[in-house]
Amino acid sequence: MKFPAPRRLLQLLSLFLALGAALPAARANLRESFAQPPDSARPWVYWTWIDGNINQAGITADLEAMQRVGLGGALILDVSQSTPPGSVRFFDPQWQALFKHTLAEAKRLGLEINVNDGAGYYGSGGPWVPHDKAMQTVVQSEVHLTGGMRWTGTLARPVAGEEYRDIAVLAIGETGRSPYQIPDFMMKALQWKAWVAYKGTQSAPLDTTAPADAIIPLNRVVDLSGRMAADGSLTWDAPAGDWTIIRFGHAWNGHIIGPSRPGDDGPETDKLDKAATALHFDAFVRRLNDLAGPEAKGTLVATHIDSWEGGGQTGPLPCGVNSRAVAVTIPSPICPSSPAASWAISRFQSAFSTTCARRFPN
Repeated sequence: MKFPAPRRLLQLLSLFLALGAALPAARANLRESFAQPPDSARPWVYWTWIDGNINQAGITADLEAMQRVGLGGALILDVSQSTPPGSVRFFDPQWQALFKHTLAEAKRLGLEINVNDGAGYYGSGGPWVPHDKAMQTVVQSEVHLTGGMRWTGTLARPVAGEEYRDIAVLAIGETGRSPYQIPDFMMKALQWKAWVAYKGTQSAPLDTTAPADAIIPLNRVVDLSGRMAADGSLTWDAPAGDWTIIRFGHAWNGHIIGPSRPGDDGPETDKLDKAATALHFDAFVRRLNDLAGPEAKGTLVATHIDSWEGGGQTGPLPCGVNSRAVAVTIPSPICPSSPAASWAISRFQSAFSTTCARRFPN
């Protein structure tokens, strides 16, 4: 048997003796810290400012109560809960004065403050967000025709809003079968409108097999994007057979932040657009920080979003997703083979999640 060298053995014994001597002190410190937790271990509390019913006296009383029971800070949520409205409106001059009072009192009491990223408790946005910088969704209009001839016509704009932008125009050869759609397709295609529609991992089964006569080969998908004029007019020598021409675009999906009083709410920002996030931060978060001033350093420590309840976003397309991928990720007659559809949908979802992670919180 090989024994440690005398010097090495001496080092190990010294270490064990040091650890043994430190254990009683560590136990005492742990017991003391549990009885008197450090400031970093103090819990926080949600603090709702409801329908403008706030004033200096109430704010001071609330903060003193928080400090008295050992809380470390508060997360402010300015919300509407259908209670009788007070005189204060979100971020108006009176609100701003009360917020500065809040920070001064919190600093006096050794508390920290975090405030939601806008009115309400979900979402990131407000009335300053224009529709072209709001969360987007893919929309479409269709024209059905019989080929074997030159077709000339106009493709209608899918929606009328000024924020609408075109993505692609695709002609799709029909199979003669009623359109087939993969189960829970709306969830897979990020078309869900609210968080209550989410059904977890069971929402998107991957083992679905499309009927053979519903599969449209990709060589029956023709990209006509370059042929459509600005007014939607298009001329195309359509091959024989039945065809559907689809004009794809994107527009505001209609989601707003909340719950907040009318006039305080506004569109959710486009989670795939850095410029949209910057616009919101300049309009609210930067102003909030400027309002707090240097004297609030260490007191106003963060803003946050309490929950994501804006549903899915499907447009505009992030880099790496081409126009043909659109066709298998929104409700349409296209149904390629199941492996191809699964691959395209997986790529589509991955591109959106990666782009959101890079462009929204960062």
